[in-house]
Amino acid sequence: MNYFFISKFGYFNKTVDDATGSTNVQHSGDADFMRSELTTSLKNLQKTSLDSFLIHEPEEQLRKEFPFQIDGDVPPLDTSGGSPAQPRIIPPSCSPKQRDEFLYEYYKPCIAALEEEIHMTRRIHSYGI
Repeated sequence: MNYFFISKFGYFNKTVDDATGSTNVQHSGDADFMRSELTTSLKNLQKTSLDSFLIHEPEEQLRKEFPFQIDGDVPPLDTSGGSPAQPRIIPPSCSPKQRDEFLYEYYKPCIAALEEEIHMTRRIHSYGI
């Protein structure tokens, strides 16, 4: 039986209070973080290489750079038995060109590191989103 081994990276828990152990979820597309996550995945799977390694939700970085806004002018609750009014979410004010340029520049070092993992260390055979 043949298996295709795949893993992903992007999210991690960051400790925000050592006393209580509370954490919050962070996202990174940093090349060093990617390498660390790859090492962890290989160790956990007891493998020397993966068939594919995925960037998990790269748009999360886009949301950090160009956050959505929530319109605070929500109409009062509909008392006629309908659904409660929902706030209006306003998409980020960036052009497709700005979006593409930001993602390209942000992920460029990570993509270069993924290419190294394919061609030099051979710890992965492909990558994707």
